[in-house]
Amino acid sequence: MACAVSRQPLLARLPGAVGTAAAYANVALRKLRLPVPLLRSRLAFYGRFELVPTTPELIVGALDLHAGHGLSVYDAMIVQAAIVSGCTQLLTEDMLHGAVFGGVRVVNPFLAPA
Repeated sequence: MACAVSRQPLLARLPGAVGTAAAYANVALRKLRLPVPLLRSRLAFYGRFELVPTTPELIVGALDLHAGHGLSVYDAMIVQAAIVSGCTQLLTEDMLHGAVFGGVRVVNPFLAPA
């Protein structure tokens, strides 16, 4: 299963960690200054997708990725959520294209095909 994770505010996390949804809400309110009704409607839309709960086990797995691969804790949480969800690809421009973590390949969707 290919899954998409993006830090862009208009793209859904498929799947994403609950912490990612919380981070999105924070950015949407503070930096993007979205009105609360619009943010509620976007979160309702995102709620139709699988959300991976941020459990102690997920955090421990993310810490292992952080320690073993030098990922930021935030990126490690996203990668661990993809691993737990059975994703084969993680779409993001914020990590090294082609890197593989726990069977999940990082793909930058904005790179031109080789």
